[in-house]
Amino acid sequence: MNKKILIVLQTKNDIINNFKDNLICNSFNPFFYPNYTLQPYQPSFITKCINLIIHFVYPKFNYLNYRRKRHEKTYNITQHKFVNSLQNDFFEYTIVFRADLLSDDFLTLLKQKSKKIIAYQWDGMNRYQNIFNKIKFFDSFYCFDPNDENENVKFLPNFYFDNLKFNKINNPKYDFIYIGYFTKERFYLLEKLSKYLIKKNYNYNFSLKSFDSKDYELLENSEYITKLDTVYSYNNLLDLHNNSRIILDLKVDIHDGLSFRFFEAIQLGKKLITTNSSVVNYDFYHPNNIFILADENMNELIHFIELPYIRPSNEIIKKYSFSNWLSKLVE
Repeated sequence: MNKKILIVLQTKNDIINNFKDNLICNSFNPFFYPNYTLQPYQPSFITKCINLIIHFVYPKFNYLNYRRKRHEKTYNITQHKFVNSLQNDFFEYTIVFRADLLSDDFLTLLKQKSKKIIAYQWDGMNRYQNIFNKIKFFDSFYCFDPNDENENVKFLPNFYFDNLKFNKINNPKYDFIYIGYFTKERFYLLEKLSKYLIKKNYNYNFSLKSFDSKDYELLENSEYITKLDTVYSYNNLLDLHNNSRIILDLKVDIHDGLSFRFFEAIQLGKKLITTNSSVVNYDFYHPNNIFILADENMNELIHFIELPYIRPSNEIIKKYSFSNWLSKLVE
């Protein structure tokens, strides 16, 4: 009988489907928390009218926000009931991503329902200080940034989903691609890089998504960066990466962990340009395949582009697969 495993992951894209498929391929019976996606709150016409009336009487009170929070609270209660209804030790394993987002009470409940509970922090631990208070709830705790490793936290890098198969595209649509979330640092670096690439007659797809209306003006007025109105599905994003010669990776300053783009580049056989210099410490690093971008070396990009791609060994490619990552967590 396949072992039951619970994945605790709150996300806005469809990466959950890849977890499910890969877990089944690895002979697990997967469950997920949340077990369905919270749908956006859609106020009715009557609710909007009530909001206008209340706002007229109490200008500082936002009735729509109140209703939205009620909607989220009901959803969370339903999800907790699902977990609470299970017998103790129902799961062989529970893997929690971003434990800092969960309450102590809920982590205690998860521990009761699992024979072994494991944490994987795929963001910098110093970025979310609350995570240090959660380590005690877990049988094993893993991080994606080697700088966060200590006697209680083990280092394990990210992965690619090895059940996904891609056909090689001989003439990719783009020379360079970066699709991600907006920060001002990313925006200005992409603008600078865009101007350089245009002069050298390369094409690119640099697209940013922002949830802050204050950033919209910068994006809408940019001649070089596309403003994303929606979030790409994970598999669509991989298809876009596969249709580019080179993938761009822009690190977050607060941690040195490698993003998924590094491992997707291994899977797809793509070159990668990054601002994360810590990649030189990994066994898959090769200067023909990975260029570390800095303020002073943009002119060296042309030479890097023309270098032949050096395929990593099968052993290294397999090492960074989801299947191998999972085996390390549950060993």
